[in-house]
Amino acid sequence: MPFVSLTVLLRVAGGLAAFSGFYFCGCDAHRPTYREKFLTELTDELSASFSARAEYLRLRGATA
Repeated sequence: MPFVSLTVLLRVAGGLAAFSGFYFCGCDAHRPTYREKFLTELTDELSASFSARAEYLRLRGATA
């Protein structure tokens, strides 16, 4: 049996783990339950954050 270095095995394991993670996220993102539970909340938070930033930049521009 030929010797396989630890570095090669770790690279393969890392690649498989990354692929599995991306696959899981991709599958989960298409579920309606996921979208309703997390994506709506995230979208609302981002909208509020961007609105606050726009207000900050408006006020900063008025004083500059």
